[in-house]
Amino acid sequence: MKSKFKAINPDEIEMELTISMSLKDWVELRGQVAKQGHPAWKLIMVITEMVAYANQHFYPKENDESNSTQ
Repeated sequence: MKSKFKAINPDEIEMELTISMSLKDWVELRGQVAKQGHPAWKLIMVITEMVAYANQHFYPKENDESNSTQ
């Protein structure tokens, strides 16, 4: 049996990417990507959410204190 795969509309194919980096590297990447504009803003939002979640998880007391002063 032979078969051939051809993507008819590759822009519409949903892809998944898993990247593992240190939190420090994520923060640096977020700053670098922020300078690029659209569509980098989508990646920036995901990184921002991930960093916020990590900070809440690993540094809950520090975040509670900073939130109370805002």
